[in-house]
Amino acid sequence: MVGLPDLTYRLSLTLARLGNALYILSDNLVWLHQAGLLNLRRESWSRTSNKFWLVAIVASLSRDIAELCRIIPPLLLSPPHTRPWKNSGLTLLRVAGLHRALLLDLVKNLADFWIPYSSLGHATLEPGTIGLLGVVSSVAAILPMLDPSYVLTPA
Repeated sequence: MVGLPDLTYRLSLTLARLGNALYILSDNLVWLHQAGLLNLRRESWSRTSNKFWLVAIVASLSRDIAELCRIIPPLLLSPPHTRPWKNSGLTLLRVAGLHRALLLDLVKNLADFWIPYSSLGHATLEPGTIGLLGVVSSVAAILPMLDPSYVLTPA
């Protein structure tokens, strides 16, 4: 990450990794409390854990948006007669086809976003909706393990 020339990637990837590390640490502390191995204020640490998770997701989303902002403008600025697709809907489909890994990461991060956001009380979502978002996120996280073409780089 340090060797990346683009400051946006360096910051977003570093912040995402730090957020994930702190999320895992605080979530493990909550687990140790629930297992009876540690005594702490569970609600407070659970909120802290969700905050770190949300920071990691927002950092990952900012990286995805920065990548989209890098990809889409050249497509839209190219002369219409040189594009095989004529309208914006087809342009988005073309971008999605050419950048499957980015689209998959964006879907995963958008699904993930609502889980801690809702847990922190900023949105009210039904448990079934949270479960569905978790399934979408899990499938989107498993696909790159099964097919390397879905791995977003730099990671």
